[in-house]
Amino acid sequence: MRIRDILGYNFLFMNENSGVLRFDDIPGEMAAKREQLADAALSEALGQRHPGKAGLYRYMTGLCCHDFSAMRGLLGMPRGVVSASSSQNGNYLSVIFDYGNFCAAYEAGIDSQKRRDSTVELFTESKTVKLEYGCFYYLKQMPDAVQIDECVDGAFSQKRIVPTYRDPYARELEAFYDAVVSGAAVETPPEDYIEDLRLFAMILDKME
Repeated sequence: MRIRDILGYNFLFMNENSGVLRFDDIPGEMAAKREQLADAALSEALGQRHPGKAGLYRYMTGLCCHDFSAMRGLLGMPRGVVSASSSQNGNYLSVIFDYGNFCAAYEAGIDSQKRRDSTVELFTESKTVKLEYGCFYYLKQMPDAVQIDECVDGAFSQKRIVPTYRDPYARELEAFYDAVVSGAAVETPPEDYIEDLRLFAMILDKME
């Protein structure tokens, strides 16, 4: 399996597609208090084991958590981390997860290129299934797609499926509404995030 999430900074898209209101009337003491609370939470999470890793931890909680959740939803929790490294001041992260009889390669990065390269790819002996995320953050109405590569009767076949052109954010809100109003099952309840925190710790431990 390979998971890839490389994208440009948010503002590269926001400044063209969104009317963002950036207020500057937050009292200074409140802004300082916010930073103090954030630093205290990071100190509690990292303890004394990972000095200098606060930026990377925030990076994983902001970007990588979405990919890890998708990975766990497809494959479950990995046994461990084979290798992990970061570069470009923490803006790029590469991890190899151990799933016993196979590995999952993960790479994430943020840079100044105005694009998104976000995929989940599953490899088997006779077939490759690739999920391509089209919609993200501030570029809506872009559909997700599935590409299937396989050999059929000796010929290489490639099929691309776009399940729907409905906005994924609208579908997400509808699912949330059903959960709150109708009691529909939630695939990723808040408690599930604990597993991501475990993955963060495994990655940082491997970097020691």
